[in-house]
Amino acid sequence: MCGIVGYINKKLQKNRIQSSIEQALKKLDHRGPDSSSYYKDNDVNFFFGMTRLSILDYDNGSQPFFSENRKYALIFNGEIVNSGHLRKQLEKKNIKFKSKNSDTEVLLNLLILEREKCLLKLNGMFSFCFYDLEKKEVLIARDRFGIKPFYYFFNNYSFGFSSEIKNLISFYPENLKINNQSLYDYFSLMFIPSPNTIFENIKRLSAGTLLKINLKNFKKFEEKWYEPNFKPDNSLSKDEIPSQIENLSCKLIDEWSLSDVPISNSLSGGIDSSVISGLANKQNIKIKNFTLGFKNVSDKEFSETYQAKKLSEKLNQDHEIFEIAPHDFLEKLDRILEDIHEPYGGGLPSWMVYNKISKKYKVAFTGTGIDEFFGNYSKWKKLDTFWKKEVDYMSFCKSFFDQRYYASDEQKKKLLNLNIKNIEPTSLKFYNKFNETDGDIKDKSALLDIKTQLTDEFLNISDIFSMSFSLEVRPLYLDNNLTDFFFKIPSKFRVGNHKNLKSLFKSSFRNILTKEIISGNKKGFILPIENWLKNDLIILANKFFSKKKINEHGLIDYDYVKNLFDKFLNRSKLFSRFDRYHRLQTLIWGILMFQLWFEKNINKKKIVL
Repeated sequence: MCGIVGYINKKLQKNRIQSSIEQALKKLDHRGPDSSSYYKDNDVNFFFGMTRLSILDYDNGSQPFFSENRKYALIFNGEIVNSGHLRKQLEKKNIKFKSKNSDTEVLLNLLILEREKCLLKLNGMFSFCFYDLEKKEVLIARDRFGIKPFYYFFNNYSFGFSSEIKNLISFYPENLKINNQSLYDYFSLMFIPSPNTIFENIKRLSAGTLLKINLKNFKKFEEKWYEPNFKPDNSLSKDEIPSQIENLSCKLIDEWSLSDVPISNSLSGGIDSSVISGLANKQNIKIKNFTLGFKNVSDKEFSETYQAKKLSEKLNQDHEIFEIAPHDFLEKLDRILEDIHEPYGGGLPSWMVYNKISKKYKVAFTGTGIDEFFGNYSKWKKLDTFWKKEVDYMSFCKSFFDQRYYASDEQKKKLLNLNIKNIEPTSLKFYNKFNETDGDIKDKSALLDIKTQLTDEFLNISDIFSMSFSLEVRPLYLDNNLTDFFFKIPSKFRVGNHKNLKSLFKSSFRNILTKEIISGNKKGFILPIENWLKNDLIILANKFFSKKKINEHGLIDYDYVKNLFDKFLNRSKLFSRFDRYHRLQTLIWGILMFQLWFEKNINKKKIVL
């Protein structure tokens, strides 16, 4: 696991590019504190390097990794969990290895032999840059679901890339501007969808996408190498599916546990992370569980520490519970915003969890990915009638988009001071994605989550927060073999009805889970936003919702924000329904987080009350 970076600019002298790369690597040392190195190709002034977090093969895994003949080089961020199997295949072809178990060396040899054809063989998480030193061509790719990040800019004279947008902008050759489309999308989603970023001309390589660039003539080619899709196998028996899920899960946890260092688990007390602890116990894999709770009595309803403790006791696993209060959050807020490179209006507890885990561990499991397939989000429960309809754009907006997301397109016309003539409605963007693939409405809904929120919110923020503390987080449910099977399960079994969306997954692990976890309601890994904003964070909110602060950038309308905030504080009758009020409080939180992001990242000021 590491951070990777590369840069070429035909208008700059070699020493300027070299200085930029060296500074960028220093800014990435939290992603890889164990070593740092780069290579310069003097023929075209292309510099590329990495910072390394040593998980496998301490002595022989340093990068850039070169072929024996020095014709090819690789910088690689991630883990190939089936590298042992792939290595045996290569050894049968008389490929010699100098490392003991380096997945980097396995990937390099596969790319030399097969180029992009090998991508479908890779199980795990990755973003990499493979460089042909003779042809001066780079081949870049990102894993199926976008577990590992890749940001880049490209024009007719320069190309730069990095694992993090924050250090990429340090050598972007022009003045950066906020992308209005991204800002518009953000207030509906609380994240920014690929391939855009918050900045114009800086892109995020989409999940399952490859990029080729010839550094001599600057010709660029981009294509999807993997597209998630449901292909129901109607021969599957509902009674047999749970045992198949369990068997595949037992196998995958063995592969995803490959490590030369101890492993931990972020145990929320919910179903998905609890299954991971149970599987580890069943496969005799030693892990330690970490669970976050809340100190304030008024916030206890958001904690699942009791369920997590009961499970850890049942499994006889080492377990650490720690609790936070609003003042803990405020003390860390400036550092959290230092780590958030784009506006983000989602939950922040994982930052606290990864900070705690990283004190003693380099690797942690996470349960990300199951809900997208099995539909356990509360927003799915509102869609039972919608699922029975033919979906045109108007019904999509009214019964789907405006029910699942936050600011509607109509609200954003009042909230944002933007010329929206050249902005695509977020609802239309998602409607088009919704209709990209065949399948029933349940499958389309799941695919929309997989292609957007899973990649661009959950996996993105998990990588950002964990790597801020040199911690490798492994979302093992996104294993190729397991997800390939999920894609075969007919939606009538996989999703079920809106009253018990996750019944199939629960039934696969009833012998592992406690009764409290199976019967418990999903709480989500979120902060007690309403409690905190109306009490301990009210001074912070008032400061950044002030006319002075909002008018600093002029991007959002002060009067509209003030009206929303007043309704939130007074819990207006207009928002008496819980779901509407929940969306209101999340929108308020998203506006505040944008204000704080702007203060920290654009104004370059420390966040103080």
